[in-house]
Amino acid sequence: ELLQIGTNVLWTGTMNEDETTKALSDKVVDRSTLITFPRPKKLIGRNKNVNQKTKYVLDKEQWSKWLNSAVNIEQIDKTVMDDMQDTVERINAKMSELGRNLGHRVWQGIQNYIVNYPDVISSSDESKRREAVQKAFSEAVAFKIMPKLRGVEVSGEYEDIIDDIAK
Repeated sequence: ELLQIGTNVLWTGTMNEDETTKALSDKVVDRSTLITFPRPKKLIGRNKNVNQKTKYVLDKEQWSKWLNSAVNIEQIDKTVMDDMQDTVERINAKMSELGRNLGHRVWQGIQNYIVNYPDVISSSDESKRREAVQKAFSEAVAFKIMPKLRGVEVSGEYEDIIDDIAK
């Protein structure tokens, strides 16, 4: 039986990468935004399975408003964006020495993350926007580039390259 799905349906998903799963492939990492959560300070058990009521529902109107709220890339200081792109290109040169090249999708993902970052969108003051762009860029590097370093030895043969990437 075919089911017609309207434009009011948004498909999202999450995926665990922990001790119970295999590592995500580079293809999945390239097309995703990876968020790493810290270890819990206290482990909590679950005595019984409890179905919880949905607290929030994202309707199409709100989703459309979010889509339309992204900052146009031209609204961000070109010098700042060029500096960030240069940083990613320098990292990419070092990543290449490790055999871990970054593709266009990584930079495009970083740009997309920045223009949709809530603090970038809400900043009316240029200096506050610049600060928000820097914060978004830092997070995007952690989400889009750092996962590509998994499994690389941090000492020995690659130590100098890893140090250069860290700088």
